Amino acid sequence: VCRGEAFGFSYACKCGANYCENCARALTNLENVCWACETQIDYSKPVKQFKKEEERVKAEVKPKKK
Repeated sequence: VCRGEAFGFSYACKCGANYCENCARALTNLENVCWACETQIDYSKPVKQFKKEEERVKAEVKPKKK
């Protein structure tokens, strides 16, 4: 998930996703779930999953011409 190489401390999720220290700490503070499989990372913290915003399309109804 991290664009750079994960040297030193890193977190490896059971799904195989690797996070460097900075990304792992940021992720546990934000959502606390793996981006790939949505498994909780730090079990001592609550999960705060972001809700996906649905695209809203405004449909215009035009009267038919006679």
